[in-house]
Amino acid sequence: MLTRTRPRPYQRTWTPAPAPAAPVTAPLTPHPTDSAAETAQYLNTLTTHIPPAPATASPIASVLAGALHLLETRGWAATGRTCRNSTGALCLLGALRVAAGSTPNSQSPDANRAAAFLLDIVQIAYPTAQTIPSWNDSQPTARQPLAMLRLAGHRARILGI
Repeated sequence: MLTRTRPRPYQRTWTPAPAPAAPVTAPLTPHPTDSAAETAQYLNTLTTHIPPAPATASPIASVLAGALHLLETRGWAATGRTCRNSTGALCLLGALRVAAGSTPNSQSPDANRAAAFLLDIVQIAYPTAQTIPSWNDSQPTARQPLAMLRLAGHRARILGI
């Protein structure tokens, strides 16, 4: 027959932190009746520690942003062996090459660096991805390629590369 045992009482093994001192700064949310100028000034004081964005975009970030714009305007395609389909839609690699100032089927150093960076980002989410073209062609819709391109562009801007 099974016997039921009582659980042991909880014993605290850590010391609680001391109570916080009186708040030094203003509350984090402005009052809804404050004017827009006061709210803007308040938000400015909260974000003064954030460094400004660089005046010039980095080469990889600008290529990734240009490729994203191209895919959103011209369309995305899983094209197989070519970088452009009959309607003018581009694959990821073709968009990177055009954004770098080249043609969809030719090499460009900036496009190659952007593709290598994009592959690093893609391999975080898809560890089995071998190349950008093979991963691009395995996607059923443009949703994931565009999302990875946005993420890579965001990371490149943050890193300044």
